[in-house]
Amino acid sequence: MSAIQPATDVTDREIRNAVEGYTSEQALIVPADLSFDRWWERNSRCWVHHATARDLFREGWLSMARELGYLPGGA
Repeated sequence: MSAIQPATDVTDREIRNAVEGYTSEQALIVPADLSFDRWWERNSRCWVHHATARDLFREGWLSMARELGYLPGGA
């Protein structure tokens, strides 16, 4: 094993963000938030508890964007 250690570890998430053209996680979250708003406008009539459902779906949407490194499908 080599004694030379890299100065920083590059994570898969950082690589995916770079490939997709995002400079940081924040640069990904802004368009993800906007795409969620568009998706919610199209689909919000399906749920009775709008405020609770919106918060839960938004958190899931942003979490998927963070994990995937790109906007979720249907955006």
